[in-house]
Amino acid sequence: MRRDLRRSLLQDGIYFRKGDPPPGRCYRLVLLNVARGATLREAGDAISMVWAMLSRLRDGFVSELGLEPPKADRETAQKAKLTSLLGFGARLFRNHRELPPPRGVVPLDELRFSSLPWAPQRDQTTGEADLALQLIANSELAVNRAIVETSILIDENKLPLEIVTFFGGFNREDRRGWLGFHDGISNVTRDDRRRVLEVSVEDPPWMLGGTYMGFLRLAIDLKAWRRLPPERQELLVGRDKMTGCPLESVDGGPPKRQPGCPVGPRSPKRDREKYVTAPTPPVAATLLRQSHIHRTNPNRQGTQDGDNRIFRQGYEFVEMAGSGALRIGLNFVSFQRDVARLQGILTQSGWLGDANFGGVATGHQDAFSFVSMLGGGFYAVPPKGKRFPGASLF
Repeated sequence: MRRDLRRSLLQDGIYFRKGDPPPGRCYRLVLLNVARGATLREAGDAISMVWAMLSRLRDGFVSELGLEPPKADRETAQKAKLTSLLGFGARLFRNHRELPPPRGVVPLDELRFSSLPWAPQRDQTTGEADLALQLIANSELAVNRAIVETSILIDENKLPLEIVTFFGGFNREDRRGWLGFHDGISNVTRDDRRRVLEVSVEDPPWMLGGTYMGFLRLAIDLKAWRRLPPERQELLVGRDKMTGCPLESVDGGPPKRQPGCPVGPRSPKRDREKYVTAPTPPVAATLLRQSHIHRTNPNRQGTQDGDNRIFRQGYEFVEMAGSGALRIGLNFVSFQRDVARLQGILTQSGWLGDANFGGVATGHQDAFSFVSMLGGGFYAVPPKGKRFPGASLF
C-alpha cells in the first residue's frame, strides 16, 4: 500500500522543502534511554512531555520565565529557528520485542566496515540509544537551552528517561569542510529530496511517511591530510579545491577541472547545476573513477538514479580527545527512505567498502586512510504525530 504523497509529514529539521531556510549552524544530537523497568506507556507519556516542552521552547516559553515571557525573549527564540526531530534506535526494539521493528535499524557494530577503522578504544563513544533527539538552530543558546530544559524536566518530574550523552557540531560560513573543499555540492537537489527521503511502503506501518537517519561521528586526521600535495587531495576528492568544479582529466600532469564550470557553490544556480553530478570518467581514467565523488556517485554504470541516494546534513566539530590531543571531525548525518542505502554505500566494494574515503582500494601500496569511526547509530524517524512522532508505538 502506498500513501498519498501530496502532503508530507516528514519531521522538521531535515530541510527538504522548497522555501525552507538553510539549516541552522548549531547542531546537537541528544541520546536518551528509557529507564529500566518503565512500561511503554510510561515512556510514551514522558516523551510527550519533553516534546511539548520543546514545542513551547521554540516560541520562547521557558519554564523559568513563566507563562508569559517578555516579547524580546520570544523574538530571540523565534529568530533562532530551533527545530527538534525524534528518532528511535535499535536498543529500544531489542529491549521491547513486542514493538514492530523498523527495517535495517541494527546496532552499528553488527556491520563490517572494512575500510573505515574504529578509533582507539579510549576515544570511542556510544552512538546507540533508545531515543535520538536532533536539535538544530541558528544560535548556541537555542540548542544548549533545549538540552538543559530537557534535563530539568526529566529531573523535576521524575520521568523514566535518562540523557546518555550528547554531541555538538557546527556549519561553516564558508561552506567548506575541514578538508578545505566546498562541502555538499553534489547533495540531493530540493526537487529530488522528498523522493529520496520519504518511506512510501507500510513496512512497518508506523514508518509510512517517515524516514531513516544515519549518524556517524567521524574523526579526521587533518595533519595527515594536509601533508598531501594539493594535486593528490584533488584526485582523492575528485574536485578542484579552489572552485569545487569536477575534475575532467589528469593526463600525467596536474588535474584539470571541467571547462566552463562556475566558481564555488555561491555561483548562479542555473550555471552550477550542470556541474553538481560529475559525468562518469572513461574506464581508462582509473584515478578519477576511484575518487570520492565517483565512488559515491549514484549515476555510475550499473546503477539507476536513486538506487543509493541519501540526503546529507553534516556538521563539523572540534574537541579534546581522550588521549589529550586535539580531535577534529565530522558528524555525518544522513536521511534516506531505506537505511540499507547508507549501509550499502559504506560496505560495498567499489563504493566506500574498500576505500577509506577515495583513491585506490585498501591494501594497495598507495591507499590512503585518514578517517576513523568514533561511534554512531541508525534511527527510525517516524512521521509527525499528534502527541509526538511515533506515539502509536507507546
